[in-house]
Parts: sequence; structure tokens; C-alpha cells
Amino acid sequence: MAHTFRLGLDEGDLERDIDGIQIGAVAECPLCLLAWREILKLRQQGTTKKDFRIHRISFNFNNYYKRSRTFYFRILREYTNGPTHVIANEDVRLGLHPLLGLNLQTAQLAAKYEYPPRTDAESVAKLIESWYLQCTTQHPGCASPVSTYQPPRLVEIQKGGFRLIIPSECGVRGSYATLSHCWGNAPDFLKLTSTNMEQLRQWNPTDRLPQTFQDAVRLCCHLHIKYLWIDSLCILQDGEGSISDWSLHVTEMRVVYSNGVLNIAASRAAASNEGMYTFRNPNFVRPAVIQGNNRFGLSNELHLLVNAEFKEPGATRPPLNERGWVFQERILSRRVVHFEREQVFWECNDSALCETYPAGVNETYGRGETIPLFELPTKHNYKLAAFAGIAQHISREFNDDYFAGMFRSQLPMALHWRALDWHWKQDANQLDEYLLVPQSPPDNVYRCPSWTWAKMDTDRARGAHCLHIVDPDSLSKHYVTIHDVKATPVDSKNLFGNLKSAYIILEGRLLPWVKEHEMPDRIGSLFDGKKEACIDPRELFIIPFFAEFQPTRNPDYYVYFLIVHRPGTEKQERYRRVGTATLFRHLRADTDIEERTKGLSTIDEIFEADVVWRKYLSTVEEKRIFLV
Repeated sequence: MAHTFRLGLDEGDLERDIDGIQIGAVAECPLCLLAWREILKLRQQGTTKKDFRIHRISFNFNNYYKRSRTFYFRILREYTNGPTHVIANEDVRLGLHPLLGLNLQTAQLAAKYEYPPRTDAESVAKLIESWYLQCTTQHPGCASPVSTYQPPRLVEIQKGGFRLIIPSECGVRGSYATLSHCWGNAPDFLKLTSTNMEQLRQWNPTDRLPQTFQDAVRLCCHLHIKYLWIDSLCILQDGEGSISDWSLHVTEMRVVYSNGVLNIAASRAAASNEGMYTFRNPNFVRPAVIQGNNRFGLSNELHLLVNAEFKEPGATRPPLNERGWVFQERILSRRVVHFEREQVFWECNDSALCETYPAGVNETYGRGETIPLFELPTKHNYKLAAFAGIAQHISREFNDDYFAGMFRSQLPMALHWRALDWHWKQDANQLDEYLLVPQSPPDNVYRCPSWTWAKMDTDRARGAHCLHIVDPDSLSKHYVTIHDVKATPVDSKNLFGNLKSAYIILEGRLLPWVKEHEMPDRIGSLFDGKKEACIDPRELFIIPFFAEFQPTRNPDYYVYFLIVHRPGTEKQERYRRVGTATLFRHLRADTDIEERTKGLSTIDEIFEADVVWRKYLSTVEEKRIFLV
């Protein structure tokens, strides 16, 4: 059931020491439980830090947060990091929403729901079943397409047993679920090979399967789903025909997942032998209902305390989200049930639900909101393959050509991306260099062209990000146009998979890499990796890419560049992208320019007034630039 308590804090901070928080958590005070949960997380993160300790926690309701109906608490922690003594704050913000609509339904459902210590309890299975039935019968946006599609292979399941079937041979027609799981670093579980296929087509006991697979079978039986698709059992993993079978299934992923009736995501497990289910403290999962207080700009009515971390799946970055294939598995599936570390989440085109908020909350939900939390695959050879299903879907839906992770309609702006896992570092031998933690692939390994995000081995799937979204109030100018682009796949039947080669031809200006004192203003560079940052500057060039001027904000403007490399040993005039750069034209520092730019209405007029930049840009003519 839900916790209910009266908000009795005075205006400003209320401090508690750690012992007081622990005592309150044992007494099931909702705020103390939330605070104690965060303290345990921080303690776990701080085990590698010397002298790590948490001093106190303060709860606050000041005027700023009062207007936004936000309550927050702050944890003060202290530790030693090398020679540095660090004192840091950790803020956790919680929404306060009137107990109306979905918020009221959530409180009512929670009052009847048994919050068990394990997620394999019968009450959890019944809750999932209610979500599943509601979605399949009441959500028009989640309705199954009129399709008779069946995957090339499926696993038929029953209580205690399973077998592999080929639907086209046995005429099977029925709903099937799909399983998303982490294989683990040393996967030694049962997999489909050319030598055991016939044996797996006979009935086998489910105890031959790893624990995660057994748990998925158990859930499907509870939901009366007779068939299950698991990649390691439905795609040949070894033996004769395995390579061509894998290539076939890469192109099939879009329809496999989009036609499945449910995707089961074993999010908490880093390996398939760990299972989907978990122990947890049920008190950490129960929702809290608060009676408001007029002192805080809240009515005396009841309010639901909303923790953003519990609102949507993936917010706690579970292990499954580190597997790149999950990105498309989640997007393409109509509905997903996520088994995470502390509780179960439900996600479909209509709703985002969980055990804490079983009916949802009164906020607009969009499935795209948590997608950036998903990560790129760690195996570099699988990057484009892991994106193929989504790429194929977008290409067909919008009639858009696709090249190495990019769509024609997004070019040339899509070329100006950066990886998000980077840190600042000053280097005495170069300009401002922001060296990336990840590495780009070795020169003797071809994965994709240098100009696509797929070349990066980042840890995070937020892996590549378009650097700039144009402000509608700004004046902008493109310096490059696309003359030609081509990508040649390894498999001519799979235009969305691995590549043999690719190139793009730009029409633009190619300027030699310059030192800071040679530029009209300061330039900052962001290299794609450590290897790229160490290239001889004499072999580097920059391509003016895009400029933006915002007259409503200030008289300054930015020019964005691609940094490209042509090795001294390269006989042909071919270039590779190695980074991006930004030039900031600080016009306010030059009164004469500032006066000349007032009232100008086009970016061309701005540049005409900026004599210094115009002179610099005019040192070279436009030409065709061949990027590989």
C-alpha cells in the first residue's frame, strides 16, 4: 500500500544526521526511506574513495521550488580523491502533484497492491498481466498490425519444457514474445548451432536453459503466450550457414520485434545466468502520498510524491542498456516489460507504468524521452548492424536514403556530431583539445567511414550527438553542400548492415589548420579521439561548415568547422574527419564592427560587415572535398 503522511517541515532547511535518517527509514517514514535509499547508493559508489563519509541531509522547500511544486533534499558527502579533499552535494528532487486523475488511480491501486521482497512474486505477475490486458484491449496506439508474419524460427514453450520450431514448416500461427538480455562476458549457455538444431527441435526440459530464459518462459506461461523469440536460440550461432543466417536476421530484426506481442527486457542482469528477478526492499518501492501545507503554496489536499527515477524505465542505467542491440529492440517493440534492479516497469506507446506508480502519473509521456539513456554496442563490428532495424524502419516510413548511420534528409548537418563521453584537457602542443576517453578503430580495421558517428567506441549510447540545433530566431548560413554520397554494403541484400566502403563529396572551402594567433578570434577544437588529437598539425585542415548569428541576444556569432586529415603519404586528395571546431566571433569587443552590424537582416550582410572574417575566409576558393 502507499505511505501517507503530513508535510510538517518549516520554511527552509530541515537537517538530519545519518543516524536520524536511518531511524526514520526503519519507522517507514517516506521521506527518510527515499533519503536512505540515496545514501545507500552513494555509499556503494564511494567505496573506492578514501575517507568517504556522508555528513548530513537537508530537506528544503524554498520559493523557487515552491512555484514549480518541487520538493528536494540534499546530501552532503565528503571524501579524499588523491591529494584533493572533496566536499560535494547530491540533490534529489521530487515532484509534488495533486491527487487527481492518474495520480489518484495510482494511490488507489497501490493501496491494494502487495509490495513483495522479490519481483518473481505472484502479485507482481498479476500486475504485469493487468498491464498487458489493458494495453492489448484498450490502447488503440498499441494495437497489433494486421500481419501474419512469423520469424524464421521460434521457441515453443510449455510449463517445464521447450522446443525449437520452424513456423513455415509446421504452419504455426500465434502470438509470440521476444526477449532482450545480456549475454555476459563468457556466455557458455545453450545456443543454437548447426550440430544441435535437430536435437533442439525435440522437447527439452527448461532447466537446460540459463536462468533468465527460464524466467522469461515462466512469465510467458502466466500470460498465456505460447511462443518466444530468443536471439541465441533462434539465430544460428555457429557452424555451417551461421554467417548467412546472422546476416538474414539483421534485416529481419525490424519485423521480428515490431510484430512481437511483448518484449521482455531482463534489464537488471549483466549475464543470462543471473535471471530477471531480484530481491529488493519493498519500502523503497511504495509510493508516498503527502497532505499539503499552505505554508508551502500547496493546498491541504493530498499530493503524490513523484520520484523521476521511478517514472520511466532505464533511468538507473541497468546493465541491459549497455547492450547496443537493445536500442532498436526497445524502439521497435509495441510494449516492453522491464525487470530492473528494484522494480518492474511497463512501457508502451500509451503509458509508462511501474510498481511505484501502477496507473502512471499526470504527466505527458513520450517514449523518446529515455532513449538517450541507451548505449552503443561494445563490439565495434556490430554498431551499424545494431542500428539496422531502426534505420530500415525510418528509411521506409519517410522514403529517406540511408548511408552509414545517417539519412540523406539530415545531411549535411548530421556530419557535425560529437561523442558525449569526453573530458576537457589542455595540451601545450595544440589548441584547446577536448580529448575523448574512447578510441576510434585501428586503421587496419574497416568498420565505416570517418564521417559517421558509428566509428566511435564510446561507452555510452548517447554516443553521437548533433552539435547544433538551429535557433528559429537566429540568422544562419551553410558553407558546405553535398555533391555526392555513396555507401557499399558487405552484403548487397542488406543495405543497412556492415559496409565495405563509403564516401561523401562536399562542396566547400578547405583551410589549413591554423594556430590561435592566426584566427580572427579564439577557436576551440574537439577531436574524435586521442589518436586524432596527436596528428601532425601540418596534415590537418578545417572546413567552415555552418555559421549562426543571434541578433536578439547579442552581436556575436559562431562559426562551426569540421577538422579533417590528409596524411602526408596520401597520394590521392582524400580526407578523413578527425573532429570539430568552433570559432567565436566576439563582435562586442570591436565597437566599429558592432555598429556596422546593427539592423542587418541577413547573415551575408553580417559577414560583409565583418571585414576580418571575410578576408580570412576569402583566402581559398570553394572546391570539392572527398571524405572517406
